[in-house]
Amino acid sequence: MKRFWLYENTSITLIPVDEAEPRLGGKVQAKSMVVDLRTLTLNMKTQYGVYSDNFVVFGTFEKE
Repeated sequence: MKRFWLYENTSITLIPVDEAEPRLGGKVQAKSMVVDLRTLTLNMKTQYGVYSDNFVVFGTFEKE
């Protein structure tokens, strides 16, 4: 049952630098909806990153 306590749904949007050449790379925006069934809370998070034709990297920045 523990594996069903946290549900996360993520959608990824790729924004190319040049629309005519999408394989050149661009920006990534990942939006996640997280539901924690232990505490019955809903959380939304957005992550940003970059992509190219052979990789996608994204992450979250935190305040120091």
